[in-house]
Formats: sequence, C-alpha cells, structure tokens
Amino acid sequence: MRNLLFAQPEAPPPPAAIEIIGALEQARLLLGDGPGLAKHHAIDWVDGWPCYCLVAAITHASRTKQIRDAAIQAVMRALPGALIAKGLRPSSCRRIEDFNDHPSTTVEDAKTVLQRAKSYAGSVAA
Repeated sequence: MRNLLFAQPEAPPPPAAIEIIGALEQARLLLGDGPGLAKHHAIDWVDGWPCYCLVAAITHASRTKQIRDAAIQAVMRALPGALIAKGLRPSSCRRIEDFNDHPSTTVEDAKTVLQRAKSYAGSVAA
C-alpha cells in the first residue's frame, strides 16, 4: 500500500494550443482601443478606464498558470519580430516589460505582438 502522505500531486496537463490562442486573443481584447498602455505598472486608470500592461492583460486573460506561462513564452518568441518591425534592435528589449515600457510602444504595438504570438502557440503547447 502506498503511503498517501508522501504521494506527489499529479501535474496538471499542459495547455492545448487553442487555450493559449484564446488567452492571447482575450488579452488583445482587454487592451482594446483604450486610452493607453500601462507603463511601469500592471494597471493604470485613465479617465475611469483601466489600461493594462502586456503581462497583466495576459495574466487576467489566462484561466490557469500553465496557460499564462505558455502565452508569455509565445509572446517572448514573437518579441524580436515586433521589435524589428518598430525599427528597434532586438537586443534593446530582452523582456516583455522592456518592450511594454519603451516610450514609443503604443497599444497597437502591444496588440500586434499578441497577434504575432498566436503563431507560436503550437510550438509552446505541450
């Protein structure tokens, strides 16, 4: 008989690509056409409207920690392409926070990187 006191809990199953894509799309909707992108904070309030940063939008849109982690990994893979499209060197922003807090990053830039990240959902799933 196994000693149940020392049994390790089973790890939750890895998220499916469709769950990651859903979280990324929901994060895009959260950013919406808001008055701005929260910089240096998770959420800012502008004229009574919440403005999320990229990581806060992904966290809020993800059902589980596993989905959030996979969605953030997909955004990290999409980040170099988004930086090049903005005319920035990929080495200038190595973290999502650096991209988010860059003075020239707009809501549209953040929505574009989330859209690009959807193409990486299959590679980060399972």
